Amino acid sequence: MNLRHSQNHDSESIEHGFTLIEVLVVVALIGIISSVIILSIDLLQNDDDLRKESQRIISLLKIAQDEAVIQSKDLGINLELHGYHFVEYEPFLNQWNKIQNDNLLGSYQLSKNYEFMLFIEGTEINLSNPEKKEEKRDAFDMFTPAQNAPHIMILSSGYNSPFEIIISSYPENKNLKIQGLPNGSFKIDGEVI
Repeated sequence: MNLRHSQNHDSESIEHGFTLIEVLVVVALIGIISSVIILSIDLLQNDDDLRKESQRIISLLKIAQDEAVIQSKDLGINLELHGYHFVEYEPFLNQWNKIQNDNLLGSYQLSKNYEFMLFIEGTEINLSNPEKKEEKRDAFDMFTPAQNAPHIMILSSGYNSPFEIIISSYPENKNLKIQGLPNGSFKIDGEVI
């Protein structure tokens, strides 16, 4: 009887413990789950950065709208593949000049893993070559288009030319679309801002 009792006691102690394989499986599962969580947090961070960049552009466009209305002058923005800069219209010279010495409406460069695509009236604008040909013309000829006209115009009435900007992040291949409507309002991925 004593022998039986010791056999039962041994089998009970084996049932209450964990084997080495069970412990290793649990550790492996914890490692896999934690790596998935870390990757998800990184992807969410990239989405947040993309949204912050688009909100920065819209905020600057709204500031430019206010500035154009208050000062009764036309402003604009020129986009490049990895940045943008604001310009103002000089009516006496019939040309657009880059805004200098302005902390808000100056030039801005995107981080290296973001780039712009610009669509105006459904046509993609080539941003990879920002240099424009200079045309010789009489500065007082008001019927000739202004020099260095911007991609997007922000008029002194508060309205702007319609546009679509797509900000892409790579290598993640995430996109965010900013739309500028003619009435001066903006949308990020269809949501009015």
